[in-house]
Parts: sequence; C-alpha cells; structure tokens
Amino acid sequence: MPASIALIQNLGIEVQRAENKHQVRSIIYAVMAIINLIASIFLCQLYGAIGSAIGTAFSLIVANGLIMNIYYHKRCNIDIIYFWKNMRKPVVALTLPIILGLLIDYFYEIDSITSFFICVVLYTVVYCVSMWLIGMNNYEKNLILKPIGKLLKR
Repeated sequence: MPASIALIQNLGIEVQRAENKHQVRSIIYAVMAIINLIASIFLCQLYGAIGSAIGTAFSLIVANGLIMNIYYHKRCNIDIIYFWKNMRKPVVALTLPIILGLLIDYFYEIDSITSFFICVVLYTVVYCVSMWLIGMNNYEKNLILKPIGKLLKR
C-alpha cells in the first residue's frame, strides 16, 4: 500500500526530469534507503518479517508521502493539494474492487481455468462500474464515449 503513493506520483518524476531536478529525489531516496535498512533490521529483530515490512512501509510513507510531496509543491511548482484532491475519487472507486478481490481470495477457491476466468470477469465488471460511477470525471468518461460513438455511427 505505501508503494501506491509513489506509483500515483509518477507524473511528478517526469516533471522533475523535464526541469532537471531529479537529483534531489535520488538523494532523498538514498537517505530513506539507509533509514529503511536500519529500521528494518531493528524491527525485524523485534517482530520478524512483519517488522521489516513496517520499516519499509514507514520509509516509503515518509519519503513519498511527505518529503516528495513537499518537494513537488515547493520546488517543481506542482499544485500537490489539487492533485491529491483529484485523486480522492479514483482511490475511493478502487475500494469496492479491492474488497471484492479480498473476499474472492478468502471465500472462493480458484481451482480451474473456468473459476479463474469467472473471477477475472466479475472483478473486471465491478472495477469498471465502480470507476465509471465513482472514479471518473466527465472528461474521462467522454474519452471513452466519443470513440464508441464514432464506431457506432459507422
């Protein structure tokens, strides 16, 4: 989950490259890697593999969720508050498909290609409906509807 922050912010990486400001990101990540290593070793001794995962999650949240957001906002002139406000709807829309996936994993045994296909179709339908109803704005919906409209006119 903490890695999701970095994946969502990939656009910021391209802005950094375009403005030749990506060296700071490298330094921040190097420092956070050292902190991650130290925290993971300490927490691993106390809590095993879960402790190591907590150390990694902590470093990712601090590096990507806090430091990089401040850097994007202050030095790359990205309106990061506006960006995250616009990300709320898609993130909320992903909640239902994630819950469905967890329920399928917990209650349903996928033991054949047919059961796998059924789960994939069910998940895909729920994902598409959830994104359409909750996650997408009108501009994004029109990006889908216009080509479909052109195909139907043929």
